[in-house]
Amino acid sequence: MARWAFGYIIKRPTGSEFNPPVELRVKAPFDIDVLRRALQSLIDHHEMLRTTFHQDGEHLFGAFCQAK
Repeated sequence: MARWAFGYIIKRPTGSEFNPPVELRVKAPFDIDVLRRALQSLIDHHEMLRTTFHQDGEHLFGAFCQAK
């Protein structure tokens, strides 16, 4: 996967293709704490959502954050 990520960074320096803008409008009562807990649960369950990639010269490596 690191090779793929490195190739992607070289070809598309911004990486914005992974982060398209999205706007959601909620017209009903909304509990932000429920959303926060649901997103945290998703992040805790999927290691890839806790991964950041760093470049040191020509070397690319992934750093995984621990789940809460």
